[in-house]
Amino acid sequence: MEYELLKTDPKYSKKSYNSKVKQGETRLKPNTLKQIKKSQLAQALYYLIVLLIIMSAFLFINKLSKSSNQIKLNQVELKSTQFKLKELNDSYTKVLQEKATTDAEKASQDARVKELERQKTELEQQLQSKLAEKQRVASIQTAQVFAAQANCGSPKMCIYMKESGNNPLAVNSIGCRGIGQACPGSKLPCGADYACQDAWFTNYAIQRYGSWDAAWVFWQANHWW
Repeated sequence: MEYELLKTDPKYSKKSYNSKVKQGETRLKPNTLKQIKKSQLAQALYYLIVLLIIMSAFLFINKLSKSSNQIKLNQVELKSTQFKLKELNDSYTKVLQEKATTDAEKASQDARVKELERQKTELEQQLQSKLAEKQRVASIQTAQVFAAQANCGSPKMCIYMKESGNNPLAVNSIGCRGIGQACPGSKLPCGADYACQDAWFTNYAIQRYGSWDAAWVFWQANHWW
């Protein structure tokens, strides 16, 4: 590092120069100061970018972990419900095979059959609900993986970037318009208002696919949505 003594006295000797250096009366050259500041700023920006990358990776891994745990829990619940349904079907078959001879026995048998049918219907509904939830969670996890691979942050932003480059003024060759490319463009009730377009496309994604995650999974498979 270069140092320069501010010489205000032309009679400065080498001895007095060294004395002034010891007393801390040297200053950095202006160009050197600028270089140091630029270097420190670049270093600070580098560490900030690294920190942001680490935080993004941590959040992504955390989301995937939660999704994986949810899928495992759903699988356990599914197996439990399927086992209960099998037991119920076995009981139902046994009751039907019973030979009732008296009216009282027939009435009792009918009552048990109706109760078993009610329980069976309820378990089947639970099973369908758990299957749907399993598919939903798996879809979200798939969407998160796709979003990470595409390096666009979120399923919604991935669609916007793929469709328009996230440009609310974008119009393609056949007249599709906006950040999500509404077709025809005339059905998008917004001008260049980004917030308005975002709200409209969010409603579209939820109404048609149930969520942005599901919409992005569909986009990955078809390259349109």
